[in-house]
Amino acid sequence: RLTARGITALGEESKRGIRGLIDDDKFSQFDKDIGWVPRPAHRGTSYYVNSQGLRGKKEYPLPAPDVEKRILCMGDSFTFGTAVKEQESYPAQAEKMLPGTEWINLGMPATCLVQSYQRYLRDGSKLGGKHVVVGFMTSDAQRTVNCFRSLVNDDSGCPYTKPFAKFANGKFSIEPNPFSSLDDYRKLLADEAPELRKLRQIDYLTWS
Repeated sequence: RLTARGITALGEESKRGIRGLIDDDKFSQFDKDIGWVPRPAHRGTSYYVNSQGLRGKKEYPLPAPDVEKRILCMGDSFTFGTAVKEQESYPAQAEKMLPGTEWINLGMPATCLVQSYQRYLRDGSKLGGKHVVVGFMTSDAQRTVNCFRSLVNDDSGCPYTKPFAKFANGKFSIEPNPFSSLDDYRKLLADEAPELRKLRQIDYLTWS
């Protein structure tokens, strides 16, 4: 069993995070397909997000000038490099170690493998690049089968819904984000118990 949270009410940290997403004043921007993505053209204390929603100041031409030299990096905050400066993230370090290559950082803090996969299909594939590096942390296993972060961690900085993986009756599937608009979050804040109950019913908590 990966998680067995059974919350019936949101914590204050989750409520604040959701309000920030609704008010559009967070680093994370609502995305109906992926759940959330880094806000394009955003600047933090130790990082930049360019207009393409990628970490760093550099803008990347499409198509890739040389697909052999363009490497896409997918993953969570460890790929994005939340706690480090631009040049200290592992994509930036790899690019420095391999002169002439181009390592694009598509990391998204607090996300999972499903979200990385979905972003690759929609956004990463357009960037070109023959090679893809996927950063995976052990906590991603729990996140990958979870549809709402607060069911796993109620004081998470990303109390949002997202697509998730499911394995049932011998079949693997990727289930869509249960919230298709910000109105779903407004409904959750207005009447928590029934909305949380719906999320618990679809959240895939165990591999079977």
